[in-house]
Amino acid sequence: MLKKLIKKLMGLDTDLREVLARNPRIIDVRIPEQFSAEHIDGAENLPLATLDKHLPNWKDDRPVVVYCNRGVQSGMAMRKMKKFGIEVYNGGAIGSLRNQLSRRAGNA
Repeated sequence: MLKKLIKKLMGLDTDLREVLARNPRIIDVRIPEQFSAEHIDGAENLPLATLDKHLPNWKDDRPVVVYCNRGVQSGMAMRKMKKFGIEVYNGGAIGSLRNQLSRRAGNA
């Protein structure tokens, strides 16, 4: 029960299959060094610490999936982006999102 509540609060309770089928913008909110070491192909690096300065000028209407190492920073990024009316989903941890993307590619 507590695990479900935590997932809901972090935005990790969404089934991303439909979102991923809509060609979302995938954003890695980790620091550049972590992004350089490992990231999801096609992802952009927009560190959580710099997110606030980008949001007022956001122009993309595509849905956004954010991810990080464990889903905590991406949950924080999701909440910030939602305040600006951005359709955003927490992809959670990099490994989890990578698995979902590979399953989707296998079904395509």
